[in-house]
Amino acid sequence: MSATFFHVVNQHVARNPVVRAVQRARLDSAMREFQLTLYYLEDGTEQADNVQAAAQVLAVALRLIESRGLELHRANVLRGAMSCLEAASKRRFAWRTQDAPAIDAGMVRAAEIVRESTAQQVQDAWRFVGSLEAAAV
Repeated sequence: MSATFFHVVNQHVARNPVVRAVQRARLDSAMREFQLTLYYLEDGTEQADNVQAAAQVLAVALRLIESRGLELHRANVLRGAMSCLEAASKRRFAWRTQDAPAIDAGMVRAAEIVRESTAQQVQDAWRFVGSLEAAAV
């Protein structure tokens, strides 16, 4: 799993309704695949890639909430999912199946927030998260 379904889109996507529809379909497909994957991961296996990808998606959605001035309560589910991912990172990315429902709920909320946002808002949020990651390295 990777965060490719939240990739930075170019400026022309926002102008083309067909391309926007294709991007939404890809997002929906990637979300379903990720949700299924969460529940089939084996306990104790190292899942650094999945944890990092999910954290990036949640961070983008959290940034969208902040930058768009959305109600802060919408971030609660995202924070709960992020807390599970943080705990996984402290366990050296060892997976726990009991974390799947919280992470799943966070990813669903993130997808809702992204769908409500413009392509430009998502692109700006993704760049912001990318700059934070670059600064942390």
